[in-house]
Order: sequence, then structure tokens, then C-alpha cells
Amino acid sequence: TAGECSAAEREVAERVMAFVGERFGGAPLYGRVDLVPGSSGDPILIELELVEPNFYLNIYPETAELVSDAIVAEA
Repeated sequence: TAGECSAAEREVAERVMAFVGERFGGAPLYGRVDLVPGSSGDPILIELELVEPNFYLNIYPETAELVSDAIVAEA
């Protein structure tokens, strides 16, 4: 279910993001890890999104400040 994850799914997502951080020299400001159960029932990666084209700023205007603060903190 969207928004909920099992311990196994969280572990896979954390491993994926740790790999990204190691490979590219730091954690991205944004990341979404999409998983589905494989034939064994274990979670498998189907999509890794590191760029979000729409932060829905028109719906959640407070997000603009959070995003801009994160960018400034990295500069």
C-alpha cells in the first residue's frame, strides 16, 4: 500500500539510497524508491527517482521553503 512499508521494504530502500550516496558522494536531497514483491515475495526495485519534476507547490506552498532551504544548505 502506498505510504506504508514493511521492514524488508525499508531495508531495501535504505540499501538503495546508501548505494546512491556512496556512488555519487552524498545523499540526494530527494529520492523515491519504488518496490514490488518479486516471485519469492522479497521486495525488488522497479524505479529509483532522484529528480521530482513537480513538488506540487501550488497545493503545498510550504514545500517551496523546505526545498529552497535544503538547496541553500548544500551550497
